[in-house]
Amino acid sequence: MRARFLLCTVLSLAVWALPLGAVQAAGAKDDVARMIRLLGYGAGIHNFKNFVLRDRDAYAEKARAEFTQALTIINGLESNPEMNSRDREALRAIEEAVASYRAGLDKIPELRLKGWRIEDMDRSVVVDDTAAVNGINTLRAKWNWSDFEEMEYQLGYGKAIHHFKNYVIRGHERYHTDALASLLAIGGLVAGQLRAGGSPEALGEIRRIAHAYQEYLGLVERMQYLQRPTNQIDLAVKINDGPATKALASLR
Repeated sequence: MRARFLLCTVLSLAVWALPLGAVQAAGAKDDVARMIRLLGYGAGIHNFKNFVLRDRDAYAEKARAEFTQALTIINGLESNPEMNSRDREALRAIEEAVASYRAGLDKIPELRLKGWRIEDMDRSVVVDDTAAVNGINTLRAKWNWSDFEEMEYQLGYGKAIHHFKNYVIRGHERYHTDALASLLAIGGLVAGQLRAGGSPEALGEIRRIAHAYQEYLGLVERMQYLQRPTNQIDLAVKINDGPATKALASLR
């Protein structure tokens, strides 16, 4: 018991001995990771796109809560001394995109009541993600990231699920290409974590879901060639993401 107490004391002193800058840097990195998570797979952008595709208020409620949490984190980062002027410019770009998505959640029900098609609603609430995605990349460049953190990033905003949903709605070839690139990257990151002793069950679930999305890219392409309605395409490639989001949570 005494030895354990002494160990805890030493560890506590070691933490307090860390320079303030190191503690702030770790906090800033964690905040950026949480922001990316809130915007990504199984969260903000995923739920937003599903709300465009499907008439379910639950998607809007979840997306609104996640966007609001992300904006709170962004506001905190803007006052963090670890952020330089370039970082703050990146944060402002992300903030503008997130605020636009959140505003779009209020517009979609009005358009749906008017009988607008999915494609037309999408065009009405479209957000140019270029500056925000570049902003995320600017922030991520400040630190090194684990394979798991990179995998979570590749799944989310501006990456796999984002491009996949845009491909379903818009049918542009570039979304197919970009989604496929991220999904292939996820496969490699899963393999690396398995070699390092990561959970076969959790990582296997993530690999399964990435493979399913990859396979469905081809089905989306075929159905769009046959000019199937967007809601039919969405229904045909609908995936239960619950097991994968739980797997991600278990690995954090």
